[in-house]
Amino acid sequence: MEQEIKSFMISFIEKKTKDNQKIKFGKSFTMVLSGNKLDINFAESGSIRERIKDCEFFVEIAKAGKIYLNHTEVSLNFEEDVYNNILAPMPNYIKKLNEILWVLNYLGVEPNVDFDTLKKDLKQISFLIDVIINKNVEANKITDKHLQVVSVGNYKFILSKGVGEHENTFFDFFNYNEIKEKYRILISPDKTFKNSVEHSPYILLKPEELYKYSNLKLDSIEKALTDVDYTNSIAQDISNEFLLNTLLYLDSNENNKRKEILTMIANTFDYIYEQTDETMFLINKMQVIFRKRELTEEEIMKITEIKVTNIDYR
Repeated sequence: MEQEIKSFMISFIEKKTKDNQKIKFGKSFTMVLSGNKLDINFAESGSIRERIKDCEFFVEIAKAGKIYLNHTEVSLNFEEDVYNNILAPMPNYIKKLNEILWVLNYLGVEPNVDFDTLKKDLKQISFLIDVIINKNVEANKITDKHLQVVSVGNYKFILSKGVGEHENTFFDFFNYNEIKEKYRILISPDKTFKNSVEHSPYILLKPEELYKYSNLKLDSIEKALTDVDYTNSIAQDISNEFLLNTLLYLDSNENNKRKEILTMIANTFDYIYEQTDETMFLINKMQVIFRKRELTEEEIMKITEIKVTNIDYR
């Protein structure tokens, strides 16, 4: 029975000289045809995703023992040590690369850098796989902290450990659904907690720290802040302070997500204003909008109306 040959969409570069023909597939695979002699070289390089594709391509053509180039069949014969030392372990290696890619994608990063730049942090990568994919409770016990920072190459991630029944579970700190289910905090005006209210865990971090992480997801921050009960004045004060501190942070620091952060602040102030009808939050929203663009005539008239009616605001 003829073996099925898989088709691969993979880039290749062909170079011809008077002595040989050189074809490079993807980032890692090179074939050199010189007369009747065919030399095959596999030198892994590129990003994780590129390496996965190249490794899968190498395994498949080795299984098939041939490759079709421009409808021409080329037979391939690999020496035994190549099978034993490279091809045999490769499926497990591909699985490992897929796990690394999955966990980085889960944290909101598509690692387009060369994988060699991340290899120095394989210990940290293994930790991420262990706690997020394998749910290894023992690995979770390396720290009593609820927040764990993990650096991989130039990426910096922050994980959260849950509370209660989730106390041995690490997850993406910026995953709103998991935060909502596994990590909630209470704020109170005093130690009795009689008038306590649930609030967003993002208020625990200062803006200069919160907005620097590679797994930052602003929609999660906005959802968490608009999930708060604003009939409680303490909740209003905490959110107002947090958002204004973020605004001050943006006024004095560079951030490549500045516009997106400003949009999040404006949306949250707008939501709180709708819930409370407190003019302070409308004024603060206008402060944010003014940092993004010029105010419209309608917005200017609204501010003028507030001044004329002499409504007190903070």
